[in-house]
Amino acid sequence: MKELFATDVRDDQGHLSSVRGVPPVDHLQRLDRVREHLVTSFREMTPEEFRRPRSFPAYSVTPEWVLYHLI
Repeated sequence: MKELFATDVRDDQGHLSSVRGVPPVDHLQRLDRVREHLVTSFREMTPEEFRRPRSFPAYSVTPEWVLYHLI
């Protein structure tokens, strides 16, 4: 999925990056691919895996929370 998002989320000043010069259809295709990946990943999870925390350097999060946050 990283190749779909070549631009960093934040710029050097910490502001959200702006992506210019990309047609809306390209953005929609990117969203479709991400959704497909997300749905496939979650369908393969057991309820226990869905609620198991994943640890990252700054926080821990469950797939359940990620999905809730996206909704």
